[in-house]
Amino acid sequence: MKSIFLVIVFAPLLMWLLAFAIVSASSPKAEHLPICPGSGKKRKNVLLVVAHPDDESMSIWQSDQSLHFNKKKVLTHISRFFAPTLLSLTSLGCYDVRVLCLSNGNAEGLGSVREMEMLSACSFLKIPLENVDIINDPLLQDGHNVAWSRSLISQLINRISTCHNIDMIITFDSYGISGHPNHVAVYQGVCEFLFDNERTSVKQKGSQIEAWKLESVNFIKKYSGPIYVLWSTWRHINTSNSHLFYSGSPRSSIKAMQRHKTQWLWYRRLFVIFSVYTYMNSLHRFPV
Repeated sequence: MKSIFLVIVFAPLLMWLLAFAIVSASSPKAEHLPICPGSGKKRKNVLLVVAHPDDESMSIWQSDQSLHFNKKKVLTHISRFFAPTLLSLTSLGCYDVRVLCLSNGNAEGLGSVREMEMLSACSFLKIPLENVDIINDPLLQDGHNVAWSRSLISQLINRISTCHNIDMIITFDSYGISGHPNHVAVYQGVCEFLFDNERTSVKQKGSQIEAWKLESVNFIKKYSGPIYVLWSTWRHINTSNSHLFYSGSPRSSIKAMQRHKTQWLWYRRLFVIFSVYTYMNSLHRFPV
């Protein structure tokens, strides 16, 4: 009976450790990514749109449209959720990556500390500081009970996209990984922007912006980490409408999160170690 108990307890742990070793030792070839521009083509301008700081960011757009420098929380979203995508894109050399964070999340009053943390994280993820924008608008404040305006989000995305000739947008899906209403609002704002962009493109005969959303998974998949990565890799075939991004080295995702010392609490350490988003991102194209 005792041996059965030990098997039940330690078998999943051994499976997880084995999967972690396999995933850590394997680094998928970046050149096989289907959404990378072909040789001779111009670099693609990519915009990652997130809800809260703990990412990488540099400039804040206030509602009066004056510019300020602040680098707050953005990297937490990027480190916790989007690190595999960013590490892959920045390593390819054929993408210029920008980040748009729709709130500065200064609720705890640690803005100046997180500025330095964010600078360190941005540098680690190879995203230039001038490529990160954080919005500080009274209508887009961090909170579960704050309703964000989809039209305002769409306008902000349009402004960034126009200024920087954005070719591709990456963001949350309709559930927003954790179900946070701000995440969901980001998805809805991107949808509204894409709808408006499609109408404008048809009228002006311009090119449409393609958009990809990060797949939300259930609790078991989310916290099985490298085990789910191996399963997904085995059964997944990259297509024009879906793609898997790997971090290459899970330690890189973990190190990026470690740059945010004020956020590096014990439960976030567990999240980063066990979360599938540390190891892999599954992106799906927005329907055209």
